[in-house]
Amino acid sequence: MSKSFFFNPKVMRPLCSGPLTQWLDSFAERLIQQGYSDLVGRRKMRLVADLSRWLGQQRLTAAKLNEQRVAEYLRGRWRRLVRKVGDKTTPLLLLRHLRQLGVVPAPTLPSGAMELLLRDYGQFLIRERGFAPGSVAHYVRMARSFLADRFPSGSIELRRLAAHDVTDFILCDTSGRGRRSAQLLAAVLRSFLTYLFQEGRTRINLALAVPSVAGWRLSELPRFLESAQVEQLLRSCDRRCKVGKRDYAMLLLFARLGLRVGEVAHLALTDIDWRAGELSIHGKGGRVDRPRTSGRRSWTICGKAALAAPPAWFSSKVKPPMWALLTRRLRSAASFVAPWHVPAFRAGTAAHMCCATRWPRGCSPTVVR
Repeated sequence: MSKSFFFNPKVMRPLCSGPLTQWLDSFAERLIQQGYSDLVGRRKMRLVADLSRWLGQQRLTAAKLNEQRVAEYLRGRWRRLVRKVGDKTTPLLLLRHLRQLGVVPAPTLPSGAMELLLRDYGQFLIRERGFAPGSVAHYVRMARSFLADRFPSGSIELRRLAAHDVTDFILCDTSGRGRRSAQLLAAVLRSFLTYLFQEGRTRINLALAVPSVAGWRLSELPRFLESAQVEQLLRSCDRRCKVGKRDYAMLLLFARLGLRVGEVAHLALTDIDWRAGELSIHGKGGRVDRPRTSGRRSWTICGKAALAAPPAWFSSKVKPPMWALLTRRLRSAASFVAPWHVPAFRAGTAAHMCCATRWPRGCSPTVVR
């Protein structure tokens, strides 16, 4: 294992066992290139070492590793240990690394009728609707649960689908969901059933049978952070260290431009036009916005903070770690923080533009997206 994360040989020795041992060093170097800190890197390397030991206990080689084996390993791990952030993404990152090295073969294409149908639906969402890969995976997962519930034997007979099949599934599945989750499920089913009708796989458009989930717009005011709370969050960042500068840059983008978490996570240095004072924001559906900032002081503050941030911010990291980082920063700032404060930056930007409330110095909102 690479000495970049583990300096003590006594700590390294018990971790180096199993069929993945010879690729642990190269995987550690990959984590370093992507800018992971020593603490997060050690956590990921321990998980990969545990996966290697599990493969050895199952008498499996590294070439036998795939998504199904990873899911089986994680189920067993979560039965004996607490589930942590990064448990799902770390093995997938390892799989991608091993496939690039040619150790693990590429994933096989789906062969069943259900998987072929869902693959075509996912391609339709990307090609015709412009969905992001994360949204496609979410839609396909919900569509798979509907098909598995209606056709438990695996024999897909879409012509036999009727309106009562749709309503029965909605009523059964939404009993344990919240209002927003139930609305999302209904939207996914409408999209999937409309696709089946357009492709001629069903006789009638069953999307009309999907019941509406009660949810009145503007029934309650959106929750948002007050200007004093935002100022307190910004002061909590220790800008004398790189991590504090990185957190300050991200919080400033959330508070000033109202960006989404995924938009900040995928921001690269090439997206910043220093002369024009513009950012290229890659949003939902492949949309690219270029919000122009007003006020040279606020742009300079944001630009200097971004330049001082470590390269880890500008790497191709996935969305959940950014959520975890922002949530941790919010919880460590003050006692007023609750889970809904994470998306409250966007609502706060809009609210303070409408109310002309004094915003913390250097980050007055200028753009609501």
